[in-house]
Order: sequence, then C-alpha cells, then structure tokens
Amino acid sequence: MKKINKRSAVIAGAAAVAVGLGGVAFAAWTADSTGSGTTSAAGTLTGVTVNNVTITGTLRPGTDADVDVAVTNPAGNGQVRILSVVRDGTITADAAHAAAGCAGAATGVTFTDTTLATPQTVNDGAAATVAIANAVLMSNDSHNSCQGATFTIPLKVSAETTGS
Repeated sequence: MKKINKRSAVIAGAAAVAVGLGGVAFAAWTADSTGSGTTSAAGTLTGVTVNNVTITGTLRPGTDADVDVAVTNPAGNGQVRILSVVRDGTITADAAHAAAGCAGAATGVTFTDTTLATPQTVNDGAAATVAIANAVLMSNDSHNSCQGATFTIPLKVSAETTGS
C-alpha cells in the first residue's frame, strides 16, 4: 500500500441540492445538480467535480433523508480519496417561498457535515458516488410557507491524492 501523498484539495462544490416539498410538508426528495470544482493544492490535483446530487427517501417535519453525491476525478490526477462532504453556505428556499416566509431558520432544513469514516476512493479518470445516510433533516419547526419549496444546499467536497 502506498503512503498517502500530503497533497490535498478542497473541491468547492458549486453543487446545489434542489429539494422539493409538497402536500402537507410531505414529499419524496430527489434532485439533480451539476457543479464544477476547483482545487487548491500543491502538485497536479485539479478538476475533481461534483456532478449530481440526489436526495432519497421521504422527508417531512421531524425526518431526515439520505444523500448521494456523484463525483468525477478527471484523468491525470491519479487516484484520489473523498474525505468529507460539508455544507458550504446558507440553505435557501426558492424566491417565491422565501418571500412568503420560508427564509433563514424558518426553512427548518439542515445538512449534516460528514467526514467519511472510510474515505471513498475514486480512480484516475473515473466517477464514484458518495452515499451519506441521514444527511438532510427537516425540523418540526419548518414554516408552513415551505410547503412545495425548492431548497438550495451548497456543498463542498474535500479530497486528497493517494499517491497511486
């Protein structure tokens, strides 16, 4: 096994998670999002991107849902490890729902920052999906005006080279 190279990168996921709520604050959440990543690291680690974010499960006040984050490691980086997925900004509702009162803490939607117990390996020139259980929560305090809203949850993915 090769020693982990000290080079690391933070991929600023321009990925936003669009989350739909419907009915009486009840819905199956799914979302597709694209994002481009940038890296800040010594060496040649560049361009690891967040391609798609999917939220699965049923979410209503007091429940949570799983998140799948699809990432791509372009050819030339060597093998990388995804270390964490964290929120990178404020969770917001779409403009119409925000204007109706679903703004700031009233959304009741949170994302749990996650450091992976077992980093997800992504081979050179390949894609992988990072699955995070129970990462999005809607609190019981979510405002009624949030019903039917689309939420944006900005994410950041951290990765490091493996030296492979």
